Amino acid sequence: LGKANWNTYTAGDNGLHIRDAWPGIDVTMTIMQGKVKTDFVIKNPLPQYRSGKLIIRDALEMNKAMTIEEQNADPSILFNINSPGGKPAYHIGPAIGFPANDVFNGRVHFPYRKKGPRELDLIVAGSYLNLSPSAYPFTIDPLLQAADTLKAYTMGTKNGGLTDPCSYTNYVDVPKAVTITGLKFYFGYEINFIQYPNLAINHVGMKVRLDKAGRGACSTPYYSCENDTAGGNIPNRCYTTEFIPIHDDLKGCYPAPQCASYPLPVVLDFFRTTGPAAACNNFSVAWNYLPFIVVIEGRTLELNYPLGESDDYQNCLGDSVHLVARPEYGVPPYTYAWTPGEQVTKGIWVSPQKNTDYAVVVTDQCGNRVDASAAITIKEPSSSVVEEMICNAQIPYTWNGIQITSSGTYTYITPNAIGCDSVVTLHLTLQPVQTDTLNLTGCQSVSYKNRVYTANTTVADTLRARSGCDTLRRTVQIDIRKSRFWVPNAFSPNGDGYNDEFGPELIGDELYGYCLKIFDRWGTPVFSSYNRSDKWNGTSRGMPVDMGTYFYHLTAKCNDNTPIEEKGSVDLIR
Repeated sequence: LGKANWNTYTAGDNGLHIRDAWPGIDVTMTIMQGKVKTDFVIKNPLPQYRSGKLIIRDALEMNKAMTIEEQNADPSILFNINSPGGKPAYHIGPAIGFPANDVFNGRVHFPYRKKGPRELDLIVAGSYLNLSPSAYPFTIDPLLQAADTLKAYTMGTKNGGLTDPCSYTNYVDVPKAVTITGLKFYFGYEINFIQYPNLAINHVGMKVRLDKAGRGACSTPYYSCENDTAGGNIPNRCYTTEFIPIHDDLKGCYPAPQCASYPLPVVLDFFRTTGPAAACNNFSVAWNYLPFIVVIEGRTLELNYPLGESDDYQNCLGDSVHLVARPEYGVPPYTYAWTPGEQVTKGIWVSPQKNTDYAVVVTDQCGNRVDASAAITIKEPSSSVVEEMICNAQIPYTWNGIQITSSGTYTYITPNAIGCDSVVTLHLTLQPVQTDTLNLTGCQSVSYKNRVYTANTTVADTLRARSGCDTLRRTVQIDIRKSRFWVPNAFSPNGDGYNDEFGPELIGDELYGYCLKIFDRWGTPVFSSYNRSDKWNGTSRGMPVDMGTYFYHLTAKCNDNTPIEEKGSVDLIR
């Protein structure tokens, strides 16, 4: 297929994904502690290569003094990459392949062969490129591992129950002058179900502890996977995708912080409660899925803030302030050096007469130093002026214990926000109140301040300023001069001199803008009038209309421009 095409990729914090490095084959590279995990993902069948072999060639770039050495003693290691001194620095094991439809039981191994001093070939038979479509994506998973973190490849169990485990120690270097504040690990093992079908996942477990002596003390709980109780396939792998925190279980057994780096022996007790072999080996259960990796978290010398009771160092002239250094971590005992004053105690009392910057340097037993400072600001007595306006209704007015009955200037001495004396002067003004009268008239109703009045009345109104004080007391006189229409509900235009015409009768003051319109039941206009004396005689275009019900729409306006509207029906009888 030629050289890989690296042009189409996405990259993130943990690695990268190359799409179609070769046609139909993706490459994913994941960077993890102690290993580089590269997956070749065959996305779909490639039947054109079924009669040949897929060879993935790795060209390794490394120090010229490093060598690739083939191994035969351990089936889990094919090659060692040795350091210049001949010690293994990395291991390369056989690649694992697994189809999408049978990840656990469909695993196969693919061999490597040495092509040259710096080249290895991974060989995949063409038959794996021509499986059923459900087997894809088919993943080929080779693993390059750092030798010093992967002793797990030779770790195994024995049938010793929970009292006689196989114990493996991982010596983790604790940096100098560090207090351990966290400890965690992760793991992953596999069971060889093919040769040992009677073993189950829950026959295997582990504990993590410190030191080999006294296995019951300074130990974590027992960790174990469970069988599939639903009756499906029993997984042959037990692993965690995240680090397991064990700090709370083991923190009581940590050595005291030291000025020199030291190895912390973290012991893995690997148990098996059934199965073959009384001696530790990796034939039936092997720690070859994820290595036993331990991570230490620690903190060096720190100095907590603030130095005072708060981080607000504002003080009144003559006040005393207590400053205290609060170191943590590192290696005690600590020494202290304050400036100014050259004091050497953990805490000091100061009473500066002006703004002063104080600093402290804390040194632990190893010579590590941290420092902190406090800028103390001295506040002189202050003064302020308050302008305030109140309502007459608030008299008498109490301000800071002073009772006030009139406008004027008043003085009060009080502590300010940081407790220093402050002189406050109040200029007090009373809001004046005015009066007036408002006359409103209407022929039907009068609206005043969102309220409708239909009868003569007097309204007392008070207007307020933004301050909330009464500034205007108003008397509103409302005069309603009502005008309305009386409209008959029937008439008989038969010429007998009684009710021969239809029209409204006015009650009250005269109106203007008079308009009367009459419609038949189909909405056709039959009569209109703009003069109140012009009434309907029951004809339309000079011809008598039929008996029945007709509809009228009457509008007019009062002298104050208030509209009047009437709608209704009238029966015409002959």
